[in-house]
Amino acid sequence: MSLAINSKNKKRVSIVLWPVNYSTQATNCAMDLEHGITALREWLHQREVKRRGGGVNSSRVAANSPAPWAWVMRFVMEMMEEYPSGVTETVLLAELERKWEDARIRIGSGDKIGGSIEAWMPEKQIPRTAVFDVTVQSVREISNTGFYLFIFADSDSADDPRRSVVEMYVHERFDFLIQQRYPTFFRQRRVRVTDVRFDQDFMTRSAVNSTNLSADGRRRPAVRMLATPHMVFVLDAAKDAEWLDAEAGDLVAGFEMRGNDADFGILVKLCGTEENGVDRATKYVRIWVADMRDRHKSISTLVLWDDQMRLNELWKKGDVLAIKQPLVSRNQAGALDIQIGSTTAVLCIPSKPAEEKIVGTAADPGTGSSQYSVPRDDEGVLDLATFPERMYVADLKPNMTNVSLLGFVTFIASNDRPDELVRFGIRLADATGSCDVTLWDAVGSRAVQNIEVGQLVFMYYLSTSALKERGTFYTMGSTELGTKIYNVSTNRGLLSSLLFAWPQPLSKSLPAEFPAQMYVRGVVSGWFAASQDNTVTVIAHAGCKRLLEIVPEDIETWYYCPFCLTAVDVDTEYLLTIGLVVDDGTGSVVTHRMNPVAGRNLIGMMPESFHNMDITQKVTRLNELIGKEFLFSLSLGSSDETDDYVRVDALVPYSGIIRSEFRWTVAELCAELDEATAVIRQRNP
Repeated sequence: MSLAINSKNKKRVSIVLWPVNYSTQATNCAMDLEHGITALREWLHQREVKRRGGGVNSSRVAANSPAPWAWVMRFVMEMMEEYPSGVTETVLLAELERKWEDARIRIGSGDKIGGSIEAWMPEKQIPRTAVFDVTVQSVREISNTGFYLFIFADSDSADDPRRSVVEMYVHERFDFLIQQRYPTFFRQRRVRVTDVRFDQDFMTRSAVNSTNLSADGRRRPAVRMLATPHMVFVLDAAKDAEWLDAEAGDLVAGFEMRGNDADFGILVKLCGTEENGVDRATKYVRIWVADMRDRHKSISTLVLWDDQMRLNELWKKGDVLAIKQPLVSRNQAGALDIQIGSTTAVLCIPSKPAEEKIVGTAADPGTGSSQYSVPRDDEGVLDLATFPERMYVADLKPNMTNVSLLGFVTFIASNDRPDELVRFGIRLADATGSCDVTLWDAVGSRAVQNIEVGQLVFMYYLSTSALKERGTFYTMGSTELGTKIYNVSTNRGLLSSLLFAWPQPLSKSLPAEFPAQMYVRGVVSGWFAASQDNTVTVIAHAGCKRLLEIVPEDIETWYYCPFCLTAVDVDTEYLLTIGLVVDDGTGSVVTHRMNPVAGRNLIGMMPESFHNMDITQKVTRLNELIGKEFLFSLSLGSSDETDDYVRVDALVPYSGIIRSEFRWTVAELCAELDEATAVIRQRNP
């Protein structure tokens, strides 16, 4: 809830009152982040209810929020990475609402995707990104021209005689469906379609009004839409088995024998998004798919370019695609790429999972637990993509996918077999327990570059294995699973936005126990060389950001990375080893480590350039920091070689903080009021 008061300078001040346990706020800035996510979900739910004309029950608004906690968390992290200087709440909320409008139709339960055909009315503006779920009522030819029209109705009202119907020209890539040997293929066939546009010429010529009814009571087509290639026909695995065997029975690798002929058709299952990117100003998305005709379920990549990326809104992970006349080739790495050509048609078998009740664990034992229904697929895997609340380590079970966790890193295991595979281990801890997460390939390599022990991280889309012997199971992340790792501690956008980061006095933040993180506003009152050899720069392995060991030889010395277990030649960089004394008036703290990016932001230059300066220039540069005020993200690190230490994970000049509102907790407001009351009583005894 919020209040508005008038200060002495007559400015309107917004005070947001958060229901937090203030005693635990000091050393756990994860709570600040959680309260910010809760506020965003509450606001989003209020907007949703307002659009529907209903009321809001504030006591249950967060629990009934339509947006899953993990989805909002990922949105915030990506938004803050894009805007490291922070954003105001106004910008954040506007972007959140826009993103949720695009995403909610894909996150909803079941296989229903899309809006109502009622939106296809001439007086309404249809966003080209809007997705619709419609049913083919019939297909007819336009006066022996060789061109065809679909007659569509809403899938939910296909049997209603007074339903709204519209016409749409058939795109040429779907002509083979009309001309093939399955005359009943289009009978009540569901279609998912996007990028719909009106045929304005037809609208001008036509005198048919949408309110006119035919003699049998059926509504006449009032509008006609232009042909679009961005549609997929929905198949049923059982009812359409004959069609699938005849039209999509080839192996993906079979293109090398058959070529991309007209009868070539494949069946693949969507496993996850590999990456979004830009190649020579052309946008693309790469999606991992498994060949359903291959007994080994070999993995290849479906690549969508530019406008083709709209198709990615018409299916979701776990769906099976029947692709007719795909363009298949081998990329530079020798892997198979599947692309959509001008004659390629895509059909979709939606995943139809069963549901299972999952009990969510609350971090605060006093708040209790709740049950939520989550889908379980044919292979017994629970899909947590739609799980509404935050997942905790205690919630993990075997055979889960799309699991998202927020917690502190308490241990990082190096790759013990660098010549055979790329694999790293991270131990993640939250208020309910800890678990070991195995990160494979590129996901693991990127994680160890950007994560250190003691930092708060958000892991998006992990998976758990089946139950192993002794009742154990493994938690893992990989590119194929769509895993993303976000470092909360080093995110400057969060640090710059007071909705998520509210600095606490050092007198309340320290002493703290590992692991812990705090946001502190303070002044640099001193600095020192924090390395063992009393230097302010050290050489490190660029691949993992860990210090290198120097191995002397008779001819020349070389470097060895004990973390990656490999010799290092040119893949090196310099890191700053500067300790700071930070004072905020209530206390002080001495830091001994510094995140590489934070170090660059502190001195305003690359460490390599700083290393090449002479000692006088270095000292002068560092002395200029004394007296400057920053907002710091500090965490407690730990290692076997040293005692617990304080690390600077991120910093921003305090003048650059987004201060769009003052935010107080209930306890802070009460304390301020008590202090003001005491002063008044002293002056007026």
